[in-house]
Amino acid sequence: MTTSDSQSPRERRKSAISNAVLAIILIVAAETMFFGGLISAYLVKVTSNSIEIPGLMVESQFEYYVLNKITNHEDKEFILNYYKLDKKNRVYKLQKRLPKGKDTFIERSRLIGLFKSFKASLKDIEERQHKLLPIEITAINTILLLVSAISMQLVVVSSRKAEKQGQTRLWLLITLLLGGLFVAIQGNEWAKLIKDGLTAQSSLTGGFFYTIIGAHAFHVIVGLLVLIIVIAKFYRGRYTSESFSGLLAVRIYWVFVVGLWPILYILVYDPFKLFIGVS
Repeated sequence: MTTSDSQSPRERRKSAISNAVLAIILIVAAETMFFGGLISAYLVKVTSNSIEIPGLMVESQFEYYVLNKITNHEDKEFILNYYKLDKKNRVYKLQKRLPKGKDTFIERSRLIGLFKSFKASLKDIEERQHKLLPIEITAINTILLLVSAISMQLVVVSSRKAEKQGQTRLWLLITLLLGGLFVAIQGNEWAKLIKDGLTAQSSLTGGFFYTIIGAHAFHVIVGLLVLIIVIAKFYRGRYTSESFSGLLAVRIYWVFVVGLWPILYILVYDPFKLFIGVS
């Protein structure tokens, strides 16, 4: 008789990775690479010191710079000769190629010089928009999400004991509540930010904020939907002290979502500016 034959069904379940757990591990690995790509792209962009002549410029940024920051009328006419507004997409597009011939270097140098000034102006835009981010309330929201990871761990711990199934139900509901509060508070703050002028097209801060923070919010919402399904199955007796692989899979996903958030919070909200008094 082989070792595997001598094992009880319960022992075999404990020694093997269930399909649900294996699937969620693969999903988390893929999502880690996805968020890693977003974070890398953002870090490259914000740390780049190169001066380029952009082919596209967001309408609000372009007009803020050209109308408010360029005081020389001749410079305004020069740059407007190259950029035209695409009203549908609310961007300014580079319309003309730089002329060929002896004046090419002069034309290019003049444009690059103007965009050096624009980059300084763009930094001012980013700083003003960053000040709109709700650092304090999001710090509290972060604590709520971190606590939900603890309650999710207690779900798994209590589910292993038949006499504690009532506690398992309670911790599941608490996790759902904390996750729901996180999304609700974040959604309310987003509405305020949009009202205050921080949109995906208003600045690099806005574009990155709604891309990566929005992606994270989507993952939290998916987690909440899964939790609702798990709770419904739990009430129907699907999970017991001997069969709880679905709970293990949900825990892996939830811990990933929760663990990712502090990284995004520090990267995007940069709370240290507030704490050390940097204006």
